[in-house]
Amino acid sequence: MSSVFNFVGATVEGLSLEKATSLAEMNWSVSKRPIYVTDIFDKDNTELYSTNKFFATTRDDTNQVLGIVGPDYQVVQNSELAYMCERLQGSDVKIETAGILDNGRRVFIQMRGNAFDVGPKHDTNIPYTLFTNGHDGQWPLSSLPTSYRVICQNTLNMALQNGSKTNMIISIRHTGNMQDRLESMFQSIQNWKDRTVTFQNQVELLARKEVNTELVQSFWTNLYVNLFGDIHANPTTEEHLDNNKSAMSTMTTWSNTFDSEVKLSGANMWTAANAVTSWLDHNQIYRGVKKNENRFNDTLFGTGAKEKVRTMNYALTAI
Repeated sequence: MSSVFNFVGATVEGLSLEKATSLAEMNWSVSKRPIYVTDIFDKDNTELYSTNKFFATTRDDTNQVLGIVGPDYQVVQNSELAYMCERLQGSDVKIETAGILDNGRRVFIQMRGNAFDVGPKHDTNIPYTLFTNGHDGQWPLSSLPTSYRVICQNTLNMALQNGSKTNMIISIRHTGNMQDRLESMFQSIQNWKDRTVTFQNQVELLARKEVNTELVQSFWTNLYVNLFGDIHANPTTEEHLDNNKSAMSTMTTWSNTFDSEVKLSGANMWTAANAVTSWLDHNQIYRGVKKNENRFNDTLFGTGAKEKVRTMNYALTAI
């Protein structure tokens, strides 16, 4: 199986904590260290100046500074996160993937739940929750409930509402002791399970909504305008023509995807919406040495994630 979760990190299912953290390159600790500065205007002055208001979070294996934090900030070690996730495992949830992003400024552990099928043609979805922790002071210990659609390798965040909310991430306190954080993670797992049930019920509604060509085209046209801007009925400028050309190209891709999936998941609103979310997952171009990290971040946390939530919410208004 190839999904966004496999672009970064390592598969650690069934491994011991020690082997899992080593394979995922998470076997290092972080210290909160004092910050010292020199007088840059007096080259002969070697005195160091410090403050008790800010500290540097630093990798102990490389001495790399990861971020600047306040005095009340408490480090959650990678080993603590791994231990807490191990404690959460059971018959209905397993650790699958783990890894680091941006040289360790953020780390993650992916846990998988039991798969469920959608619609009469058994469109298989696998629920996940992604526990992430930031060492840079900018990202909280958090949980992101998601679902992975096997047919088109499409990842959807479980934030569907009967509205436009995109509250995808569940934050966990970065203070207190390990037992407090473990309890918060247990609550996050329960929240994820509740969201999975809600998500499954909502996508079942979408799968039961049969569609024809006219309804699908109307849905895609209105959605495109909602996501990307106007389609011009009477284009008068070069920009208008370019906008319409881009819209036509995009919706042609959506149509081709829909046609290829109808025999697998049926001609319904679920398939129509997934033609769009699949395009958002797979048709974006990411370049550079961090392209996999950029895709991972955008698909799960960035603009792409929010656009997919908006797509599915908009589809719900059509049923």
